[in-house]
Amino acid sequence: KSKKMYYVSALKLVLLPIIGVAFAIGCAKLLSLSADIILATFVCFAMPTAGLASTLADQHDGDVEGAVFYTLGTTILSIATIPLLYLLLSVFI
Repeated sequence: KSKKMYYVSALKLVLLPIIGVAFAIGCAKLLSLSADIILATFVCFAMPTAGLASTLADQHDGDVEGAVFYTLGTTILSIATIPLLYLLLSVFI
């Protein structure tokens, strides 16, 4: 329900994978690498926030509730963003 959560999730799940894949495509063309490198980069960037974030926030006296909130939000939203971005990526490689 928080606009900030949607904004942060959009950055994490949409913008960063697009930037990472664009960089990987450029490197793959420049260095003659296979499409597997691009797909690996996509998988790395498109994954939701790790569940370990809340544990680390707790250990270092951080915002545990915020970490849980963003972890849950990105995990739920990644159910839609990963397949959609993969379809978009399959057009370019």
